[in-house]
Formats: sequence, C-alpha cells, structure tokens
Amino acid sequence: MSAPTLFTDGAIVQNAPTLQNRNDTGNEGQLHNDATNTYTFTGLEVAGAVIGIIKLPVGCTIVPHLCRIVGNGPAVTVTGSLGDSGLGSSATMYGAAANVASSTLDITPTGGAVIALINGWTMTADSTLGTGQAWVTYTLATLSTPTAGKFLKFKLVFKQSV
Repeated sequence: MSAPTLFTDGAIVQNAPTLQNRNDTGNEGQLHNDATNTYTFTGLEVAGAVIGIIKLPVGCTIVPHLCRIVGNGPAVTVTGSLGDSGLGSSATMYGAAANVASSTLDITPTGGAVIALINGWTMTADSTLGTGQAWVTYTLATLSTPTAGKFLKFKLVFKQSV
C-alpha cells in the first residue's frame, strides 16, 4: 500500500501540529452513543404535539447525519421536526419537515429530513427540568388521521460531553 498523497484538513494538522492548530480532541476519539426509543401512537395525537424522545445531559452533542426515524405508517399525513428543549435550541435544531407517514419509512438526513446543523449542537440545559438535562424532541408539525398502535422508532446518535 502506498503512502497517501491527499490529506483531510485534520490529517494536515496531524502532520504538523502546533499549539495553535493541534487536533480538537472534543471531536476526535470520542465514542458515539446511541439511544433507540419508540413512540406508539394512541390515535389521539394532534398537530403541534411534542414527543419527548430521551433526556440527555448538558454538553452532549447530537450527530444528526447519523440519526434515523423508522415507522410503520402511523398516520395518513404526518411531518415533524427533530430538536431539543435546551436554552437557545429549537424544535427544528437537527431536522425539519421530515415526512414520516410512509409505511416503508426510513428517514435519514439525506433521504428526506432537512438538516439544520450537520455538525450538531452542544446541548444546553432546559430550565424547566432543573437537572442539567434537556429533552431531545420530535414535534408533530402536520398530522391527520393518526392510527392507534402504529409507531415511530427514533435512533439518536450523540457524543457524550467530556
């Protein structure tokens, strides 16, 4: 195998590190964690409802391009957005306008969801929790004819704060 002739920005820094340009250890060598949670529809949901997926501690960073939403046709029409409840965050922080009505659903950021911040966002505290945590949320933007017993499964990938 021959030596590389092209280098990523990070590899260039590794070749000639200085105090000013050394690697960002907050983005290198950290393990990604994932959380998978399922929301089962009752049939009584309404547009504007917010699904709390998981509480994460302050400092975690969602990695939106690795997150997925899978479902089995929970409603005739349903779109929503992925965000968090931390201070300065929004309901569309990680993805917006994802159509999740399909029965063959497997939404990824390149397959339907519009990603707001491809590098993620370091979570801040939700003042209503008072615990140094915030909710990762899915907000139902549009919804018609939800079906009881159908589901949305959320797979979230995040880096733990160091």
